[in-house]
Amino acid sequence: MANEGNGALTMPMFVLKGYGYSPEHFKQMREVPLQLNKDEFIVFLNSIADKYPFMVVIGLRVLTEKTVKEILAQKKIDFNEKTYSLSGLMSKLCNKKVISEGMCDSLKDLLELENRAVHGCEISVDIARWALNTIPDTLNDLHRVANQI
Repeated sequence: MANEGNGALTMPMFVLKGYGYSPEHFKQMREVPLQLNKDEFIVFLNSIADKYPFMVVIGLRVLTEKTVKEILAQKKIDFNEKTYSLSGLMSKLCNKKVISEGMCDSLKDLLELENRAVHGCEISVDIARWALNTIPDTLNDLHRVANQI
């Protein structure tokens, strides 16, 4: 059900504000693939690491998902973006033997960190810097390995 108007509900303990939206806006967002220059994005993430370390890890999760989807498409492995989580997409890569079991385990470990950031866990600057030094290289390795098969 679309909320097609603005309004405010005031009660003694809180104020609730509602803003109009259309489900069509969300549908359009899902259908437009993200265009991202990986190198520029990494530079940007580096620039915010000291102030917003959790955003660095969230940004790296976006990069991870984009990379996994690119490889699935390249390998012509069917997936439905609406029904598969990133974990499920990674499992497809692993189950189809596109990458080794060891690489699958490493990706799952990195995804656990990325998901913690997405779900509001505090991320230290040290962890964000470590992730910036680790995850892009791991994704480059993932591309390299997938291209060899």
